[in-house]
Amino acid sequence: MIMKRIGVLSDTHLKGPDALLEEIMNSFKDVDAVIYGHTHEGFSGSQAGIFFFNPGSPTDSRFTIRRSIGIITIHKHTIVGELIPL
Repeated sequence: MIMKRIGVLSDTHLKGPDALLEEIMNSFKDVDAVIYGHTHEGFSGSQAGIFFFNPGSPTDSRFTIRRSIGIITIHKHTIVGELIPL
C-alpha cells in the first residue's frame, strides 16, 4: 500500500505556495501535499516536491474573482487537484 502524508492549514493570511512554503516547513514534517484555505483563492500546483491545493470557496468571492470547489485525486504516486468553477 502506498501512503501519502497530507497537511491541512486553514487560518493563514499568506497567499500561494511561495508565501506558504516557509510556514508549512515549520508546521509540517515530511508531507507530500498541503491543503490550505482562508484566502478563498483556488490554487493547484507543486513546489519543492510538495503538492499545494486550495479549493477556493463555493460561497465567497470577496478575495477572488471566481467561486470554486475542488477535488483531489490520489493514484499511486501522483496527487492531482481539480478546481471546479461555480
